[in-house]
Amino acid sequence: MKIELIPLQKILQDEIDQGLSQTELAKKLEVTDSYVSEILGGKKIGNRKYWDFVKKLSLPLSKIFVEGVDLPTFPSHPIPVISWVAAGKFYETIDIWPPGISGEGEPVYSRKRVSKNTFALRVKGDSMAPRFHDGDIIIVDPSLRCDTGCFCVVKINEEVTFKKFYENETEIRIISLNEKYPEMVIKKGSPVAFKVIGKVIDMIPKL
Repeated sequence: MKIELIPLQKILQDEIDQGLSQTELAKKLEVTDSYVSEILGGKKIGNRKYWDFVKKLSLPLSKIFVEGVDLPTFPSHPIPVISWVAAGKFYETIDIWPPGISGEGEPVYSRKRVSKNTFALRVKGDSMAPRFHDGDIIIVDPSLRCDTGCFCVVKINEEVTFKKFYENETEIRIISLNEKYPEMVIKKGSPVAFKVIGKVIDMIPKL
């Protein structure tokens, strides 16, 4: 069955109809007022930008999918939020956590398929903005391979951070999305203790 998405034009207009000003809407989407006006006027956008805007608005599924369609489901068990990880600095955390035990509040759920050892971390800091914000929850699956270009939680000398991961034959680079934070380069064969804890497979935005 084909799943139909509500057009972004209608989603934005509904937000305005519910009391959000166009300026406030533009601020949430991190675009200009004129860009919002273009979308409201029928400007077409790509699928990637559509989902980026939907995520920034923290919309429930009922406001994204056309009413009456069957929403896709995935088998997800409760995922423990075990701690928090700084996106811009390194902090100690636990990389092996007993399945089903939550260390910070209530467990969370994902619409993606996850392994039994999947866990969640709360993001601190702004180095992964604008895609990940302070207070968002990232879901980490340690059973999946973290290929170059993926978002990963990594450990460096017993300290943990959340970055974008790149690797080649001679070095590993961990990169922030916020350009004000410098990337870190680790030469292979250096005495730095480096380990990929898990691949980030999903994100739950802070409400």
